[in-house]
Parts: sequence; C-alpha cells; structure tokens
Amino acid sequence: MAEYLLVANRLGFGEQALRPNEVIKTLLPNRLWLLPETAPLVRKFAAGDRFLIYAGGESAFYAVAEGSGPPTGVDMSIVPQHFPGLGGFFQYMLRFREVTMFTQPVSAAHVLDRLSFVKDRRYWGLYFRHSVRRISRRDFDLIVRHALKRRRP
Repeated sequence: MAEYLLVANRLGFGEQALRPNEVIKTLLPNRLWLLPETAPLVRKFAAGDRFLIYAGGESAFYAVAEGSGPPTGVDMSIVPQHFPGLGGFFQYMLRFREVTMFTQPVSAAHVLDRLSFVKDRRYWGLYFRHSVRRISRRDFDLIVRHALKRRRP
C-alpha cells in the first residue's frame, strides 16, 4: 500500500471550463479519477493505495480515497457526459473502492509547516504542481487527521 496526492487543476477553456473543485465534485461521486498519459507514477498504482485529492489554484485538500486496483483505459460509459477535455488528453482511469469527501476543504496553509515533502516553504506551491505525487504515510495521515477533526457535529 502506498500514499499519493492527486492534483485537480482547471480543466477546459472559457465558460465551459471546470474549476478544480468542480472537477473533484464531478469525478469523485462516480468513484473515479482521470489521468493523462504523462502522469508520473500511474503504472505503480495498486489496490489498497490511498489517495489525497487536492485542488490546485485553491490550495486545498478535498477528499481521501482508496484505490480498487491499477488504472485502466478510460471507459466513456462511466465518465460524466458533461466532463470537458476528453479529446484524447486522459488516457487512464483510476477507480476507487471508497471515497470520503471532507466536510470542509483543508487549506494547505493549515498543514504546510508539518509536511515533510515540502522542502522549501518559500516555494511550497512547486511541490503541488504535478498531477500525481507520492507522499509519506506520515504526511497523508497528518492531513486526514486534520480534516477529520474539523468535521461539524
């Protein structure tokens, strides 16, 4: 089992574009994630891997998910029809066994000083630029604990 950070960015152009949080809220209810061919580490994903879902541009963690197996090719029959940017950009589809949306997004600023993968706090955004990043179990658990303790009654 490994831990990863999946980064959602703005997708599409103009009025049809989806903001990162809209990408997350469109894909995760279907327990899936789409990745381009250039996504690093994609061939290493396995059942039981854990994923944190992060919205780039918003600098916030939105959810945690458990992978159900290695990625497959994109199955258009389960991708939401209104999802933009499918013109060959996404090559892989990752299915999740379980998805837990955080009650409130967790701002990266609230945990940044304790994340071991952020080596230079001055340029911290550089560590969130890739679509996929492997992170330590400690960093993963720290973010999830922070999110869960913020739950509303």
